[in-house]
Amino acid sequence: MQLPFGLQQLLEWSPPTFGLYSMLESFLRSVTSCLPLPIFALYEGVIRRIYAVIVPSATREQTITQQIVNAAGFVDMCALYGYSVEEHIVKTTDGYLLGVHRIYRSKCEITHEVPPQEIVYFQHGLLGNSENFVCVTDPKRCLPFLLVEQGYDVWLGNNRGNKYSRRHVSLQSTENAFWNFSVDEFALYDIPNTVDYILSMTGQKALAYVGFSQGSAQAFAALSIRPQLNDQVKVIVGLSPAMAPRKLRLGIIDELIKSSPSVLYFFLGRKAILSSTINWQRILHPSLFVRMVDTLLNFLFGWHGKEISFQQKVAAYSRLGGIASVKTIVHWFQIMRHSRFQMFDDGISSPLRRYGDAFYKSTQFPTRNIRSPICLIYGTSDSLLDIDSMLRELPSHVLAIPVKDYEHLDIIWGKEVHYLVIPRVLSVLDKYLYVPVNRLADLESHARSESCNEKSKTLGRFRHSCVK
Repeated sequence: MQLPFGLQQLLEWSPPTFGLYSMLESFLRSVTSCLPLPIFALYEGVIRRIYAVIVPSATREQTITQQIVNAAGFVDMCALYGYSVEEHIVKTTDGYLLGVHRIYRSKCEITHEVPPQEIVYFQHGLLGNSENFVCVTDPKRCLPFLLVEQGYDVWLGNNRGNKYSRRHVSLQSTENAFWNFSVDEFALYDIPNTVDYILSMTGQKALAYVGFSQGSAQAFAALSIRPQLNDQVKVIVGLSPAMAPRKLRLGIIDELIKSSPSVLYFFLGRKAILSSTINWQRILHPSLFVRMVDTLLNFLFGWHGKEISFQQKVAAYSRLGGIASVKTIVHWFQIMRHSRFQMFDDGISSPLRRYGDAFYKSTQFPTRNIRSPICLIYGTSDSLLDIDSMLRELPSHVLAIPVKDYEHLDIIWGKEVHYLVIPRVLSVLDKYLYVPVNRLADLESHARSESCNEKSKTLGRFRHSCVK
């Protein structure tokens, strides 16, 4: 019997490709876990000396970039710029323990501190964590720091499974059951439970939500299936929002997108994906790791990263140690296959399935029912984003703001985000939140430690953006 073309191609290419991937990842993880720390230190020293000969200027600069690379975690990264952090643990209804960070003290803090009046909650994207928002080489390009300076109460969440949320009340991360989650669980538990915790801790009734990539989709999903959340979220700001991403350009990936969950689980397992990323970071010099990540992003998505400086890439890519469940990846493949923002389809066999998808469709998230105001800020060169498809699935009150020539990651790490992105976010927050501190006066106080020229440029461009 002749197999369908797509299935035939999948059977031909997938086993060797993913078999090789699994073997390589397992081998690398086993070898690196067995090596003693002195061996790693010796290896890193040799690599740094070799790289110093090839690119001497990149390794001899004592900049904030290396401090970010060497930082132990979120708390240390914020401390580099003079900010203190509270660490919280949110217990979800289904037993996961999520790490949540609160940046609560400004480096310009005065003695008679005034409690913040408004809350802004940040949520990261796929394969990320809260560090992605603060691993910037210039504090002027860090939206959370700027909001703290203006008097906002800033919180940053973490999805189950990443480095800050790797615990469960009864399950171990080595068990398959621990990783049995997808976007559905983020929407049913992680987002609403975190919002409830933050509001209970602060005594406030509602907050503003800023999500990057999948972090935006999690909010859309959560508010669509939990109507009461709309009363707790004053506004959603989606940065490079992901909801129904375009298909990738690679034929082999396209075949995987069309395959059933059981096929993907067979090749990828049922636990975490890309768990060896941290091993590559330890083996490669940061600058070489940047080259590898850039090549991979260009190969998969056609991104060039021209709007992100090399030093910012070194800092930011060093924090890409995020881990996602295989089920989450499978879920996104299903969304991409059907071009609709739907709940996870577990692939349960049904007599109707043989006659085609016309008789069977997974439940779609009812995102048109969202009542909270929504603002989408996206790059016009973002190959993952289908803004027209997204707007069709969201309510009519959505405001979409394009940023010319920006790609997916540029929206948070681009060289000009403090001119092209941050003022637009502030404008949206000003519309829906009460600003406890005068913006220009606070910015001027923040700029006193800078040179007069830099201060004038910052205030001048900021006033210009406010007038706009």
